[in-house]
Amino acid sequence: MESYKFPIHSRHTIYWAYFDRYGRRAVPLVILANGKPSFVIQQWIFYLVDAQITPGKLELYLRAVCRLYDLCMAAFGNRELDDKEFNHLLALYIDAHKYGAGWNCVRKHNLKLQSLGLNWKPTKIGAIKLYLKAINKFDKFQQEFHGAKAINPTEEVFLTAHEKYRKFEQETKWNPMLYLFDSRQHKKEISSTTIPDESHARFKGSKKQFPKAFPLNRFIDLVEAAPNPRDKMLMLLMGGGTLRMSEPLHILTCDVEGYDEWGQARVRLADPETGMVEWFDSNGKQFSGNREEYFNEKWRNHDFEPGHPLRDLMPRTKYGKRRHGLHSGWKGMTFHDSEGTEAFLKMYGRPYDINHLFWIDPQVGAYFFTCYEEYMNEYIYKNIFTGKQTPKGFPWHPWLFINISKDGYGYPLSYQALVNIWGRLLDKMELSDLALGLHSLRHMFGYYCANVLKLSLEHTQVLMHHSSIESTRIYYKLSSSTMRGMLMDGALQMQGIDPKCIIAPKTPRIVFPDHWTNKQYQRVICALKNAQEDILE
Repeated sequence: MESYKFPIHSRHTIYWAYFDRYGRRAVPLVILANGKPSFVIQQWIFYLVDAQITPGKLELYLRAVCRLYDLCMAAFGNRELDDKEFNHLLALYIDAHKYGAGWNCVRKHNLKLQSLGLNWKPTKIGAIKLYLKAINKFDKFQQEFHGAKAINPTEEVFLTAHEKYRKFEQETKWNPMLYLFDSRQHKKEISSTTIPDESHARFKGSKKQFPKAFPLNRFIDLVEAAPNPRDKMLMLLMGGGTLRMSEPLHILTCDVEGYDEWGQARVRLADPETGMVEWFDSNGKQFSGNREEYFNEKWRNHDFEPGHPLRDLMPRTKYGKRRHGLHSGWKGMTFHDSEGTEAFLKMYGRPYDINHLFWIDPQVGAYFFTCYEEYMNEYIYKNIFTGKQTPKGFPWHPWLFINISKDGYGYPLSYQALVNIWGRLLDKMELSDLALGLHSLRHMFGYYCANVLKLSLEHTQVLMHHSSIESTRIYYKLSSSTMRGMLMDGALQMQGIDPKCIIAPKTPRIVFPDHWTNKQYQRVICALKNAQEDILE
């Protein structure tokens, strides 16, 4: 059993325990201020886990409800609330998050919140809405199973004409099949306490606009600024391979399957639970199965004591967020590049399809493989801090990216560590003021496909592993320089001039350094140049 206590201003403690009912999934156990477990909250937790809630959502819902308990204890103590206090409890909860509680409250009428001792910082409206949604779910559970009085009562009201129009627009997306829309249902359920909408139209234009895509002309600098091959590989995967923030953390060491004819690293992509993988047992016999079976059969690590985070490993999607940094989310990928089982059986001896990452350019994939070889030699096969071989039993897990700092060397790289790596790189490049997140590299990939490679929206959808083309539109943005170039090309063609003969400023391209290659890539380029010279002769 692992315990986690919220900061000292909290009135509760959370223990992460294993129940036979849920196998190897850790479930939170909430202990209240009186030292006893919360029966109602625990019952709700079991209800959510049985409903297959994700670890991330479970943590969010639990945080929202436990914070409501902390606020109630700080403001009213362990006593029953009167009607007035009960009716205004949720409004106080929202104010405590919006303005802060004991954290430099900015409104005079909220000075009462400073005396609660909660030490809450002001929270963004979006996060407060998520907390309120969680409270509403808990409230409905209480009403349905325990007949409790509603914390946030609801009522049904008729929609206005504008609301009906907006609901129709959102649900149909201007679908011509109008008769399928239920035009008779004009009611909705609203709660008595809601988050005020402060996004008035006249204020939207005054907000500072930040770019969504990482600057294309700084991508090379970003990779070169990384202090070690591991960090370079991470930037290449997200910027040059369009992986989302958490997806590199699911890549196994065996997922890097050498390189192709161009020298590009072949990085296998698969669902962290159901994706297929091969492994050998202690007798050298090869097996194949999904990744959950792989962990069950191969990575029990019984040399570690019970309760150790690396003892009984499982896919990182199954860990809670506070499980030693092992949790990593997975939004999902759609694979369009299936070759068919017969082709894979013939080429690789596998009776199932596998899918590999698409590189934005062969040189990116080639440089990744160069960094991969350096990373494996310096960090996996030996420990750089001792200069000796790695510790007994190392590696203790199959994931590719590890912690390379002296404290905790060899443990799986955590999501927070990845965020910290990104922050240090932005500071080093003096780009912190642009408010760029790791996801900006995925936006850069879409920008590159649209403006430099001039790929169609459908082709970009395949490269980005989207199931819906509407998702790809978010990343597929044509720049003004691209549009000007297209207009200039059209005008020149009208005059009978070949646009290729005119040098005009267009969208900047990535100029890859000479060392962003490997021997295989150089051999292919050399062979192509020789073949071209032979043709010209």
